[in-house]
This record gives sequence, C-alpha cells and structure tokens, in this order.
Amino acid sequence: MGCVEKVNVENINNSILDQSVLLCFASFEARCKTLSQYCDITKIRKTYIFRNSCTSSLSSAINNNYDYLKSKYINNVEKQIKLSSSVSINDALYQTVKEIIDEEFKNLIIDITTFTHEALLILIRILFSYRDSFSSIKLIYNSADSYSAWLSKGCKEVRNVIGYPGIFNPAKNYRLIVLTGYELERATKLVELMEPDSLSIGHSIDAVSDNNLITSSIFKNKFEKWMKSMNSIDCTKFDFSCYDLECTINTLETIVFEKTKNENLIIVPLNTKLSTVSVALVALAHKHIQVVYPIPETYNCDYSKPGDHFAIIELKSVSYFN
Repeated sequence: MGCVEKVNVENINNSILDQSVLLCFASFEARCKTLSQYCDITKIRKTYIFRNSCTSSLSSAINNNYDYLKSKYINNVEKQIKLSSSVSINDALYQTVKEIIDEEFKNLIIDITTFTHEALLILIRILFSYRDSFSSIKLIYNSADSYSAWLSKGCKEVRNVIGYPGIFNPAKNYRLIVLTGYELERATKLVELMEPDSLSIGHSIDAVSDNNLITSSIFKNKFEKWMKSMNSIDCTKFDFSCYDLECTINTLETIVFEKTKNENLIIVPLNTKLSTVSVALVALAHKHIQVVYPIPETYNCDYSKPGDHFAIIELKSVSYFN
C-alpha cells in the first residue's frame, strides 16, 4: 500500500538496519511492548524511552510497561514528557533529536504505536527540519488486533499543535476538517467548542487490521447520523485511508485545493497514527493550515490488543518529507 510495508511481527528484524537508534513511548497500552518482544536488540545501539511524568490513574500501567521496556532495551535513556504541557512535549522531543544528531547516529527507528497524536505531530515537524541529518527514518506501527468500545471520554481542551499555527484571515470563514476514528464523543465536543462555519468529516475506507472493518463500519454510521443532526453547520464528508500515507495525502490535497480556497483551514487527526503522519506532512507543505488536537479527559486502559503485524514507513522515501 503506497509507501507502507506490512510485515508479520516475527519478521520485523529484516526491516531494521544495523546500528539504529530507537525512539519509543511507554504507554498504558500493551502495544507499546510489541516491538521489544520481537526486535533483535543487537541491531539497536541506543534506545530513548519516553513516558508521561504526570501522575494519573494510568500511572501504574505506564510504569510497569516502562520497566518492561527498560529490561528489554539494554542501552536505554529515560525521557520524561509532561503530556499536560505542549511546551514540555516539544522541548523533550527537540532535545532528544538534537542529542541523536550530535552523536552522529544516522539510522533512526521510531515506534509510533503509542506516541500521542500531539507528540507524533510535533516529532514529525522536528524531524522534517533535520531530515538531512539522517540516512534512514523508519516509522513502525503495531496495528491493533481488536478495539474495545471506547478509547477516551470527554475533552479537557483543544490545543494548537506546536509548529502548525496556520495563517488566518479574520474576514474568511473557517472549515474544520476531522479525520474520524472511534471517538464520536470527543469529535462532538470538539465541534461544540470550536463552532466552525463548515465541517468536513472524513471516514476511513479501510482498516489497519481486517478484524476492525466491522467496528469501522459501525462508527461510520454513527458519524453520518450525527452529521445529519447538525442543521446549523455546512457539512460535507470524504473518505480517506487510515493505512496508506500517500492516499491520505492526496485526499487532503484535493480538499485543500478544490474545496476550501476561500476558507481558513483547521485539521484534526483522530484516526490512526499512520493517517496522523499524513496530516503532518500536508500541513508542513501548506503553512496556512492549522492543526489542533482535543485532549481527552480520561483514557480506557484496555482499549486495544496487539496485532500480529507491523506497518513500516521509510519516511525518507515519502515525497512530501523531502
């Protein structure tokens, strides 16, 4: 599929270059451990393990997963991130990338599976600025075998993602473009808070795992019913791929150039981390686009189960990254 390579978890080492540096995130999700369970650590020179420094009801699960990752990746460095602060996220990621560059590591691997969407967007922007410093930047994503009924509930705030400020003309209306997933409540709250003049709702036409096709169809129907209930907002819908980067990039390009010439644009990625990378690259190519992210009130610790394959992207081979 486009620039995405799909491999069984047991074959992941064929895609990992020797002398690589790894970035990963200790999350509450079991999927944050999947790569470490199959990765040949002799190929990894150094591992940076990020984890949230803020305490919450999920701290125990996060700490247990962090301890597991630390035991698997021998030469590791802990990186604390205060996820409640976008500035803290930006600073930690920037300092880490600069450290890697200063040590002259050329092959970078990022397990994006459990990075938050906000952190991933910021990291892609930083890497874009220093892309010539690396020979290879591989993004690895473990698809979920199955999802529970909900990932998050509520919406504490809607934050502008650092590095994607957009350019706004107060004389123009603004359009909110949402790549939806399985979080209707958060999307609903987002629209209520932002009160856009027009709304474009994207539904994924595929699933990273075939096991999730039925769930995707159910939520698509829920979103369509919700759209019909919003009589006061001009609503349109579009299809995108939650898996194929190039396909989603092309879809967003069409919306940007053909349907929103006289509007301020805000994009919200609420689907897979793979489609979030597409959003990042399109927004970096078109500086007038703003990217925002709604911060949830609470997460479901048992949201997903690890899948049996990885999606791999060589970021240096994606045209929009170069």
